[in-house]
Amino acid sequence: MSIINELSEFISNKENHLSKEDLSAAATRAFIDTVGVGLFGTQQEIWSLARKVGEKFYSQEGQSEIWGTQMKTSPSYAAWLNGLAAHAADFDDVNSPMRGHPSTTLVPAALAVAQDVGASGLDTLDAYAVGFEVASRVGELMGYNHYTKGWHPTFTVGVLASCAAAARLLNLSVDQIRYALGIAASLSGGLRLNFGTMTKPLHAGEAAKAGVQAAYMAQVGLTANPDIFSGPLSFFHIFDAEFPDSVEFTPQLGQPWALLNSGIDVKKYPCCYMTHRAIDGCLALATEYNLSPEQVSSVHIETKPGEQSALIYDKPEDGLEGKFSIQYTVASALFDRNISISTFTDEQVQRPEIQQFFSKVTNDQNHPEYEGTHIKITLTDGSSIEKTVEHPRGAPVNPLSNEEIEQKFLDCAIYTMPIDQASKISAKLWNLVEHDEVAIFS
Repeated sequence: MSIINELSEFISNKENHLSKEDLSAAATRAFIDTVGVGLFGTQQEIWSLARKVGEKFYSQEGQSEIWGTQMKTSPSYAAWLNGLAAHAADFDDVNSPMRGHPSTTLVPAALAVAQDVGASGLDTLDAYAVGFEVASRVGELMGYNHYTKGWHPTFTVGVLASCAAAARLLNLSVDQIRYALGIAASLSGGLRLNFGTMTKPLHAGEAAKAGVQAAYMAQVGLTANPDIFSGPLSFFHIFDAEFPDSVEFTPQLGQPWALLNSGIDVKKYPCCYMTHRAIDGCLALATEYNLSPEQVSSVHIETKPGEQSALIYDKPEDGLEGKFSIQYTVASALFDRNISISTFTDEQVQRPEIQQFFSKVTNDQNHPEYEGTHIKITLTDGSSIEKTVEHPRGAPVNPLSNEEIEQKFLDCAIYTMPIDQASKISAKLWNLVEHDEVAIFS
């Protein structure tokens, strides 16, 4: 069976589903985390600028909520603006096989379409799980080559995932889903060179919006190549995937479900996930040895190839660049013994003592034997201390507790609303699986 047929039949078949209990335990956490970081994202400059554009070109009447407001709009505009917000602070979750951020496209897309069609909370969580399956499995097929070429899978793969979630909620037929995926494939893009700029969160918003639009387009009869994933001009070839045509596609969709298998890496820190192991290690060493930055002569970070490929700023000059800098995140961990939302203001990055410390931090990605990140801190007295971190806090095997997820939500939400209102929204999200409809803010 061709790739697109396999995916389309899986998305369409309602017998392919996770149990209510699994959805409640796994998908619900993703909704709470994503809406929370999205609320904080509405306080970022990129969101206010995007909203100005949206009000001019995209806004129209509808039932889909703009997070943190009482406003409702069209599904595509809501998915775009909320997806952008959820990725604006780079605090949203990650999936390793996808090599990107699944929920920042999936949650905005699923909620926007569910609110438009009046779907239940259970159906919305189900659509998320189906989209997550597509994101993870297609990400596996794309492989690491796609990422190293400079593409951003949050957009290139995320648009297919959000399309899958929307198609599930719209009850599209197998043929309609094939067309929807073909349309979505032509709307994908996203360059990693824009990491550390306002355009990176735009990738998530565009992926959510385009996936939603592709599903609605197919619903009314727009067509596309019904086998967009095969042949020399296919999606996989154009985007430099490792998956060759000569290999039979056997993704084992839902066996087991990616949401329960590869799972979700929930971010503890609002910066690129490739920094998190080093942050955890430096924080642990600073605490254990009661280090002051003045005692540190050098910090050397070692990983396997590609583990720091997104960290493109050796000398960041503002908060956005700081999120993609091993030098800055290591320095902040040692100077402040804490990494939080306030770490990534321009003022914090521009501190003279921090800027001077950058030259002490080096990194080496030539260690294929490592499964994690190795940190070696050399002290001014000539001694050294070391630590290896394989699984950062928030990884599926080292997860944040529900209480930590709740606290993260509240820490983000209080930038936009009083704590009692934030708590009410959180309670609604925790119980989403029982709701007959999914209005969150109204």
